[in-house]
Amino acid sequence: MKFVMFVKILICIGALTASGVIAAPTGGDSEPMPGGVSPNAKDGDRKAEFEELAYFALDDSNKKCNCMYRQGLVRIKDVKTQVVAGEMVYITIYTGKTTCKKNGDQQALKSCPLMSGSEGDNGFEVCDVEIWVKKWENFQEVRKMDCKKSTRQEAEA
Repeated sequence: MKFVMFVKILICIGALTASGVIAAPTGGDSEPMPGGVSPNAKDGDRKAEFEELAYFALDDSNKKCNCMYRQGLVRIKDVKTQVVAGEMVYITIYTGKTTCKKNGDQQALKSCPLMSGSEGDNGFEVCDVEIWVKKWENFQEVRKMDCKKSTRQEAEA
């Protein structure tokens, strides 16, 4: 009896999947599974939004850093999103040491020029950032920011 019910359920799932009522799990290069991580075009229609989130993460990191100069955004390498209770945005960014002192002039981070010369060459990093966004609550939170040393050539590629 249990086996017959199991087979009926499988037949119903197969019929619903075939008719398009429910989506079959996917993999490979096809559409991502609902709730899964989706790649996004870093230069697509959400480019400005992703850039603002990168600056938000950098501002958060600069506040916590025990350093003399602020890190600035060099470029966004990659962006992925995931629907959660809101949206989790995964951004890979390249950062560089700027000429703006952390406790000095509080001009906008976007207008801080990158440091040049040998001191500036040592200040590049590549960072994997996770930002949780709930637009309807006007909520943004940096959940994780892992950085490792990089080179000027890699950052400006």
